[in-house]
Amino acid sequence: MPKEKAPLLEVFYDLRERQFPLGVGEYVLALRALAKGFGGGSREELTFMCQTLWAKSLEEQAQLREVLEARLPPRLTAEELRALMDEAGQVAAAGDDGKLKNIVEQLMRERPPRARVPEPAGRPAPRVEPPARARRVVVQTLAAPRPAPAAAPRRAPPPTRADTTFDFVGDLPITRRQMKQGWRYYRRMRRVGVPSELDVQATVEQIHRHGVLLAPVLVPRRRNLARLLILCDVSPSMTPFRRVTEALLDSAGHSGLGGVSALFFNNVPGRVLFRDPRLASPVKAHEALRPFRRAGVLVISDGGAARGNADAERARRTAEFLRSLRLVTRSVAWLNPTPAERWGRTSAGAVRELTAVPMMTVDHAGFVDAVEVLRGRGR
Repeated sequence: MPKEKAPLLEVFYDLRERQFPLGVGEYVLALRALAKGFGGGSREELTFMCQTLWAKSLEEQAQLREVLEARLPPRLTAEELRALMDEAGQVAAAGDDGKLKNIVEQLMRERPPRARVPEPAGRPAPRVEPPARARRVVVQTLAAPRPAPAAAPRRAPPPTRADTTFDFVGDLPITRRQMKQGWRYYRRMRRVGVPSELDVQATVEQIHRHGVLLAPVLVPRRRNLARLLILCDVSPSMTPFRRVTEALLDSAGHSGLGGVSALFFNNVPGRVLFRDPRLASPVKAHEALRPFRRAGVLVISDGGAARGNADAERARRTAEFLRSLRLVTRSVAWLNPTPAERWGRTSAGAVRELTAVPMMTVDHAGFVDAVEVLRGRGR
């Protein structure tokens, strides 16, 4: 396809060079709209169409209008607008959007973005680009000072391929849905409260004994009285895993358990724990653990495996705390956000060997095993 048959491509280049959040998909959408007649009535309608599809704020609308005023002629005749729509229709005739995106990407590779230069008043004259080698020779020859306006500094062209995007967020190793489903298995059902449910069997037995229904037999509702205490490490080495730890805390708080509490520590849980993740509101460990006798305790920490440290003192102090914790409850599980391959020859591996507390990875299988330990059925 000829390169001149790509309307608004120079506008697209200029916006990308200005770090405007614009992709190939938005450009394809504008071509589709222009081919169907939107924005073809006047220069103002074309500007409004581009602002509607590409701009998400007043600042972006102003930036887009500035580029369009620099690239489009001051006045567009009916013939010019019709020709612009015809060119858009020729490009958009590729069929599906996938073929159209491939055509646009090919045009972008053939004509990489150029640095913006001031346009003269009136309709800009057509430009003829010399080959890259000749362009380098001309630049070297004209490097000497000459009476000419200073050109804008060239910037590196932004990536134009659709497959050069990077995912800086990623997915959690275990989804929130899996967390929610896993907490449902942590149950300790008891009938407590005011009698409000009909006990069918007891009512039938009463009728059998007396021969008449004197009164229905009511029993309290079954409620989940499972309690959970989460001990979360908030040391700097746990910062990369903050998203998954926050998701675990949030899902536990909305799981419908009988009681959920979270305490925080820095590297090693000791005699003092904290009620705030910023290590504020300290509380003595024995006082904080007293309400959770025979409850489930979940420890979330890398144990030194994130940095690969092997601190014997840290391992000893952590093992000492876990031994005292198991005197309060036997249902103790440890979730380690680092891969199991990193535990060996680190403090985490030493803690695992010194104590009987099972350590699992933070994934679906590890989370299910941890819930089984909290239920008293795990290893």
